[in-house]
Amino acid sequence: MKDLHSHLLYGIDDGSISKEESIELLNKLYDAGVNEMVLTPHYIIGSNYSCNNINKSKLLKELQKETKVKLYMGNEVFIDNNIISNIENNNISTINNSRYILIEFPLNEKLYYDEEILFELRQKDLVPIIAHPERYSYYDISDFEKFINQGCLLQGNITSLSLKYGSKVKKRLEKLLKNKLIHVMGTDTHRKFFEFDTKLKFLDKEYKEDILNNNFIRIINNQDVIRHEKVKEKR
Repeated sequence: MKDLHSHLLYGIDDGSISKEESIELLNKLYDAGVNEMVLTPHYIIGSNYSCNNINKSKLLKELQKETKVKLYMGNEVFIDNNIISNIENNNISTINNSRYILIEFPLNEKLYYDEEILFELRQKDLVPIIAHPERYSYYDISDFEKFINQGCLLQGNITSLSLKYGSKVKKRLEKLLKNKLIHVMGTDTHRKFFEFDTKLKFLDKEYKEDILNNNFIRIINNQDVIRHEKVKEKR
């Protein structure tokens, strides 16, 4: 499996707090089958979670020396009106310097300007990847269909299927997967290794391979991802 979402750049957000802890978690993930990973520390404008790209790159290079997992740079960016300026100022990292950017929404409260920000990103030829949509209980399937039709992608946390966030979140992710609305997966590892299963027996082989591996490669290489269904916007 290839992991698009993790918090193992130590000491800069609520993820790993030390190099040693990151190495231990990377070793466990490698043993579990993760061979490539994007490091996506939180970036929240105006908070302490705002490490710039120069310092992030230094940390990544140090970790890469200590692990067999191939590492790439990114951010999990909390949705904000100033994302583009922070990309231009070398604070926020897109995924491996591609046009893809991982975007996080509030967990419990819908923003009234979410669509406007996503539209602005698309106008700049960026592709928002919405992190762990199954955790946003205020959205339903039709909302995510609309986001996809507007050019966004969805990243599911595979650990949600192991009840990391409870049964309701698990069911929401299963529904998104069965409707083929998830484009890529991640573990969202912070400070604890959480068991996960990559078999996903309820999915067909081609779709499963794309969300666990192939679309990750396409994103890293700034290529178009495979969309298994054309989502028809409900009227």
